Amino acid sequence: MLKRESAGFVLVSALLVAAALTAGSASAGKPSPTLTCTGVVSGGTWGNVVVPDGAECSLNGVTVQGSVKVGIGSDLYVSGGSVHGNLSASGSDDVETGNTLGPSHIYGNVTIDSSYFVYFDSTIDGNASFTGNFLVVLTSPTHVGGNVSITDNDIVNIYSLFVGGNLGCSGNSILSPLNATVTGHRSGDCAV
Repeated sequence: MLKRESAGFVLVSALLVAAALTAGSASAGKPSPTLTCTGVVSGGTWGNVVVPDGAECSLNGVTVQGSVKVGIGSDLYVSGGSVHGNLSASGSDDVETGNTLGPSHIYGNVTIDSSYFVYFDSTIDGNASFTGNFLVVLTSPTHVGGNVSITDNDIVNIYSLFVGGNLGCSGNSILSPLNATVTGHRSGDCAV
């Protein structure tokens, strides 16, 4: 009888050790697959972030190893931290990077369309596209490594923008000021 109880104890102990090791490896830098963000998140590492329709999300000093997708009527505020994939928003109310904790770094592409207010003062390694938004504000230290397309927006304020590729602007109602340094070619409304 004692032998059977000892075997059970050893089995339970082995399972507890395995569970502890698994939990330890997940918390030691392996991100959770997806964060559905509906509030303030400070620090941490995530695989992807989804802001549901109508939600408000603040990412403060967060590392996203995948992409960020912003829903319809949603607000996203990114301060500090990084997004290693893409950032996309369509029909959102407010998309802002930088501000409180400093600029953010987006390693992929940024695509924002049909949104109300867009504010960037961060680094984007890929391409950036702003289409059909009400107000787009790009200010220091906005730096885009690839191409930038700014099309069919109501108001565009470019206070400080560095573009490593080409800058194309067309169909914007108001484009002022236009303070951009462009390594490639300028076209459309931005051909100054």
